[in-house]
Amino acid sequence: MYRLINDKAMARKVNYLLAHHYLRFHLWLRHRCERLTIRQRKAIVYGLSFIYLLCSLWMIAQFFLPPKKEKLPIPKGKLTDSPIRTDSTLHELHGNFYLQHH
Repeated sequence: MYRLINDKAMARKVNYLLAHHYLRFHLWLRHRCERLTIRQRKAIVYGLSFIYLLCSLWMIAQFFLPPKKEKLPIPKGKLTDSPIRTDSTLHELHGNFYLQHH
């Protein structure tokens, strides 16, 4: 019960700190933007919009581009199966019980 109350208090404190920092950043950014001229504001808006457009087009293009071939960490030809008696996962699961009694 105490831990639950302590976690809630901690969450409230963290939320308060995040809100506090966000508000400070928001006011600082607003103050900086108010000092910009109309032409500078337009340049920033158009620049960010252009970057957003490029990113959106790149994401859409991923659907139409062929998938990139990934190199397997182990070459296909070198994979070999082993008999069940010497399979390493069997040893780990049963603690060598199978090998001791068979």
